[in-house]
Amino acid sequence: MMANQATMTGNWNELKGRVRSKWGQLTDDMLEQTHGNIESLIGTIQRTTGEARDKIQEFLNSSSGQGSAMAADLYNRASEAVRAGTEQAMESARQVGDQLRTGAEQTGKMVQARPVESLMFTFGAGVVAGLALGLVLRSR
Repeated sequence: MMANQATMTGNWNELKGRVRSKWGQLTDDMLEQTHGNIESLIGTIQRTTGEARDKIQEFLNSSSGQGSAMAADLYNRASEAVRAGTEQAMESARQVGDQLRTGAEQTGKMVQARPVESLMFTFGAGVVAGLALGLVLRSR
């Protein structure tokens, strides 16, 4: 089975390196002239090295399989990193939610324990905010 053109084109730079390692007499210019075309690549390798077509095809098939395996490995590692990051973000969000809930409960208890002081504080904060807003609007 011959490696498909899409696989070869997708892994062209990696494949060029493997081809150059196997057949060192091939130049970068020779490989670039094939434009990633499998048939052209096989012909160039045959003319330059005298290697049999079936041996070249066998090498290209194994090389494209290695590239696919590496791509799958990279995909799996990236997926795992995303999954771990998502879990960490979810845990952080849970902790923030717990802290907000605790703060709200404490505020509620304080308002129940000291309703007059809470009302006076809220009124005072409103007056200060209103004065500040009025000064800002007047200065425009």
